[in-house]
Amino acid sequence: CIEHISTLGSNMPPKKGKKKKKTKAEIEAERIAREEEEERIRKEEEKKRLEDEEKAKRDLKEKISLRNEEVERFNIEFQKYADCMSAWSKRLIQELEIENEKEEWEKFLGCQRKNWPGIDTVNLNTYITEAQDDTSTNVEDIFAYADDTHRIITRLESEFMNNKIKRLEKATLKLDEFVPELQSILMAKIQSASNCILEKETKCNEHIEGSSELFFTKEAKNAAFAIWKSGKKMSETRRLDISKQMGVILHVPASMSGNQNAIQIWKLNVDAKQLGRHSEEEILLGGVYYIDILNRPLTIKTSNSWIIQANQTAGTEYATAQNDDTTELSSGSSSVECQLVAPGSVILPENPSIVRWKGRDATWSKDGISDYNYDSSSRRITFSLSLPGIIGIAQSRMTDLPYKDWTLMPIMIEEPDQEPDSLCNTSVVRLSITTSRFIVTIQVNGSICTLVEPDIPPLCEIRNKSFRSPSDLLLELSRAGLHLLPTDEDIQRVNHTVKIRDIEERMVSDLSYLCPSYFVKSSRFSVDLGRTKATYQIKESDAFTGAGCDPFLPYLAMVELDRESASAKCAPGSEELPVSCGSTRCSILVEGQEEDGAMSAELLDLSAKEGTQSCLYMMNCIQPISTEEAIQKVKESSPRTTETMKQLLQLTRPFSLC
Repeated sequence: CIEHISTLGSNMPPKKGKKKKKTKAEIEAERIAREEEEERIRKEEEKKRLEDEEKAKRDLKEKISLRNEEVERFNIEFQKYADCMSAWSKRLIQELEIENEKEEWEKFLGCQRKNWPGIDTVNLNTYITEAQDDTSTNVEDIFAYADDTHRIITRLESEFMNNKIKRLEKATLKLDEFVPELQSILMAKIQSASNCILEKETKCNEHIEGSSELFFTKEAKNAAFAIWKSGKKMSETRRLDISKQMGVILHVPASMSGNQNAIQIWKLNVDAKQLGRHSEEEILLGGVYYIDILNRPLTIKTSNSWIIQANQTAGTEYATAQNDDTTELSSGSSSVECQLVAPGSVILPENPSIVRWKGRDATWSKDGISDYNYDSSSRRITFSLSLPGIIGIAQSRMTDLPYKDWTLMPIMIEEPDQEPDSLCNTSVVRLSITTSRFIVTIQVNGSICTLVEPDIPPLCEIRNKSFRSPSDLLLELSRAGLHLLPTDEDIQRVNHTVKIRDIEERMVSDLSYLCPSYFVKSSRFSVDLGRTKATYQIKESDAFTGAGCDPFLPYLAMVELDRESASAKCAPGSEELPVSCGSTRCSILVEGQEEDGAMSAELLDLSAKEGTQSCLYMMNCIQPISTEEAIQKVKESSPRTTETMKQLLQLTRPFSLC
């Protein structure tokens, strides 16, 4: 029994929780196996690391090689482009010589006064000296001087805009030097004419018989003039209606009547304070109004807010009332109620404002203006004026900014002595910009710019004119209330990013060259790509095939800084793009992205379309997927048309605004 019990006990399992203790040999064997496994893993990782490093070196070497090849290709492309542009420049010079000869001949045949003076410094100085020596007080002579001033200032402003494109300072210096002097001479002549009229009031045809009141008006093409004086005290407000001559009605308080006071009003169709147009947030519409008080005594005195100051240089009894901008504004009967009816040649915004020139601060402000009211049905603006001076109707510079979209397209004009299918048929190009209010279409043919639309009454006169430069047309549009001359500050004010200059200039140069044969339009991605990239859509135009609307979708094109491109960023240590080649590059991107509504700028695939490659110039990007006829049309197009379109794009700046 004892033996049986012992046998049963030996078959019992070990107690739960207890493990068999490993021997030293087993522990050592496990350690060795573990270390061997770790060593194997380490060696595999090291091998993979070395392989990855080697692969990365090979990849980098390959990328550097590809980048160096790309840079070399860009160098060759630039040399070919330089040769092409040399020939193109010769053609441009020939066209300009022919154009200048024609213009000089037209000047010779035209009226001498119409072309005098030129806007070079010597002619302007001579003209100013002659104007200062001319003491004529005849209103007709002063109107002629006002016409000359209008023409000179508009030409100086046009030169200013053209030189601003080229980053030149000389036009700005001319404006600073000559505009204030021209204006000062004009004001002195106006004062002399007013004094002459007041001295001879009894001989004036407009003198009202049976009373001592004088009301004299005169109008010309670019100016209008009125002067009023009551020889005796009035008991009530006097209504002066000059709406026919200059769109002005004044309600003069009785306190301003009497033999000591006179009121003079001038309207000039150009803003002589031109520098303010480019630095402030508002632009003037339809010219300026000079509303002033004349006073007989030669002693200085103050009446409410009007500072009456003798004009010692005029040598007459009556003197100009010049406002002291620091004087507290007056109220009550001393204010003049004014009504301005905007000229029919001006597009008014929903709520135009009235501004007054502050000579001390050299800026436009609303000081001295109160009780403002605007009636859109009659285009009449009513306000009270408590300070004399220069008054203007103003609107925001950003009224038509930013743009909604833009297009460039050629159209066919067949010359009567050419074959219909000839590639040499003259083509003109149209730039269309869609703003919040209008679709603005400007046509370029050689150096001539014309406004095609909007076809609205205020712009009728502009639409019937041909302009010799884009700046002339755009400045006329600006004065009419359609301002398409944005600055960097304007672009930032409408919360858009200003594309860096190299990006804008590359697009301007490429598209002005290609537009005689290609249809180009804005891309929805461009605004969101920041300062260093821009996109647009481009395809061959069917304007010369007569096929109607081309059903094929345009390609999506991109311009970017070369240093920001994938090939440059991924190849550190590679050759740098020579300065002579510029800083930008162009590509035709993979298709279908513009039409994909779900695609955003952040997800945009920047890979080049199959069959194309990145180039310095879009012409070389698109050539492999273009017809021979399209390329030939570009090469045979007028360099003058290209140059004019380039200026138009530089001034309107659609690439930063859409």
